[in-house]
Amino acid sequence: MVGKATILLLVSQVFLMVSGYAVNVGLARLLGPADFGTFNVVMSLLLVVQLFVITGIPIALQKFVAENTGASRLFLRKSLPVHVINSCGFFILFWILAPVIANVFDDQRLSFFLKIAGIDILAYGLYKYYISMQNGLHQFGRQTLSGIAYAVCKPVAIFALVLAGFSVT
Repeated sequence: MVGKATILLLVSQVFLMVSGYAVNVGLARLLGPADFGTFNVVMSLLLVVQLFVITGIPIALQKFVAENTGASRLFLRKSLPVHVINSCGFFILFWILAPVIANVFDDQRLSFFLKIAGIDILAYGLYKYYISMQNGLHQFGRQTLSGIAYAVCKPVAIFALVLAGFSVT
């Protein structure tokens, strides 16, 4: 069981790493240095905020559900609203601080890009919650398929939007 689970999660992580590499290499070529730099600044700031959203409840969820599978529904019912409120709070804070961050970088375009990127705080927070629940329930096959789907859809969506003319936006 442990060996199979390890291999499944490793496969998912490999897809995620290849996906991230493809996005970075592809966007560097498609966007050019200035826009690619802007993209990376926005993504770096977004990642910092996302870490606050994905490290609390999702990690506790994995541990608690794995230890108490019988109480998983109760824990899900009680923790999901708290996680959603937490995610919304960080989203709102990120949205409000976007102009301030843009001023720090002396680039007013960043405010708009940060606000658009901030939507991912909500989506990724829910995704991480779901993945953590699957991990806690030892549903490694579902977790792997979800990870692979995410890793495949991410570059496809990004490149489709860039090629459609949305550039950094």
